[in-house]
Amino acid sequence: VQSAVEYGLQKTATSVEGVHEDLATTIESWRVLKTVLLNLEKAIASHDFGSSGDGLTFDGDYIFKLFAKVEVTSDKFDMVIEQLQLVVEALAERDEENGSSRRSTYNIPALVDAIKIMQRSLGSLSDRDPPMFTGYRVHISPKPKDGPGGGGAGGKFRPGGGGEKQSFKLMPTLSYWCFLPGIAMRELANLGVESIIVTSGTLSPLDSFSHELQLPFQVSIENPHVIDPSQVWLGILPVGPSNVKLNSSYRTRNLTEYKNDLGNAIANFSRVIPDGLLVFFPSFVVMNTCIQAWQTPRANGSSIWEHITKHKQPVIEPRESKIFANASEDFKAKLEDPSFNGAIFFGVCRGKASEGLDFSDKAGRGVIVTGIPYAMRVDPKVKIKMSVLDDECRRVETGRRGKQGSAAKASSGLVALSGDQWYRQQASRAVNQAIGRVIRHRHDYGAIILCDERFQDRGALNDLSKWLRPHVNCFQTFGSGLRSLTAFCRDSGMKQKQQPGGMQGKQEQKENQEVGVQLQDRVGGG
Repeated sequence: VQSAVEYGLQKTATSVEGVHEDLATTIESWRVLKTVLLNLEKAIASHDFGSSGDGLTFDGDYIFKLFAKVEVTSDKFDMVIEQLQLVVEALAERDEENGSSRRSTYNIPALVDAIKIMQRSLGSLSDRDPPMFTGYRVHISPKPKDGPGGGGAGGKFRPGGGGEKQSFKLMPTLSYWCFLPGIAMRELANLGVESIIVTSGTLSPLDSFSHELQLPFQVSIENPHVIDPSQVWLGILPVGPSNVKLNSSYRTRNLTEYKNDLGNAIANFSRVIPDGLLVFFPSFVVMNTCIQAWQTPRANGSSIWEHITKHKQPVIEPRESKIFANASEDFKAKLEDPSFNGAIFFGVCRGKASEGLDFSDKAGRGVIVTGIPYAMRVDPKVKIKMSVLDDECRRVETGRRGKQGSAAKASSGLVALSGDQWYRQQASRAVNQAIGRVIRHRHDYGAIILCDERFQDRGALNDLSKWLRPHVNCFQTFGSGLRSLTAFCRDSGMKQKQQPGGMQGKQEQKENQEVGVQLQDRVGGG
């Protein structure tokens, strides 16, 4: 805003009298706006965050109380938006005059969008519903403790001085988050949309998904897969080759014996499964910790990593999305190397590889999921989301008793979703996404290996996609699972070789693959 004021002052020196007066009025409005924004920063920074550093969370209406402290009430939102847009226009005009291709509007457009969201959240979806801001939460994060200038990279910077070389001051972050996706879906429905069709392979369980969207779907379908049962092998391996329990929970994931037996298990699978093998971890931290342990030489001089990569060349998913394409191309190239039995791709659940790539045919003959990717409970968004859902459950239950609140929702057949249920389902959906990388069309085949004893639990089994559940086998010993997997790979490979051109002729394969992918995207999965 200060930059716009300075640019405006430069223009007044060359403007005619009438334009000069209008510009002077605009500049004065910008000075007032700058004062308001500075006062808002001070109001945000004045909160007592205590020693925990977790940040502060408030109900949705707190955002309006915070803005009211700097004399910006809801009836002034339009005026503030108008002034901010004028600032953006002035800065864009200045950059154009200077011949700059980069527009220096800073974060003003984002601030405009945020105020518009606040403005819209004052409304209600119907006469029976509370204001939409009840589905929002305000979160204020304190200044990070490390990083440039004594602060971390997670904070927000603002100019702290003038001139070309500006200093920057780290400020707390103000967030206004919506935690009820049903708000957006019902806004869409209120526009008079005739039909809303939601399709995916990872929507199950459908009842709670319908509740999250706050829309009672009159028709819901969970279809079987288009493949034959002989084309998929799904095994749960609760123990490794040395009979060590495989459990990637926080209490055991850093144990040496766990990491060693998981690595030895993967080495065995790498030998048995042909062509491409995918290994997905709950997070980058767990993946990097395991790989580092496997690459460390043991007493005999060899390493587990050497055993894993003896048959397949490795590719590791990078954190940086901009270089992910290089890793993908590297995997394809190594897959075609005749001196190896394929390639092995190490990635993470919720990563690009587990949710965005097509590993059909030889690119993915097997997928290993090494654990259940639960989100970090200390993450503010996770904590608040669970709290909001628990509040909704209580509201729905109150409505069922006929007292007050969401009686309409309670009578509509929507099943309430608790915070704990949502937390578990988010992890299960990430697992289903990772599993879905393997079987990509009706002639494809592959093995799915779940290397965590917790997958045996009834809740985890029920959260698997519907088409997978009939194929689940729980092996109490590693040897029995490996023998079964070896037989599947041998038999599936023989069946493929017996077909002309592989599983089918090349032209037929192309046509069936296109049809199969469409069907899988539409009906394959829960």
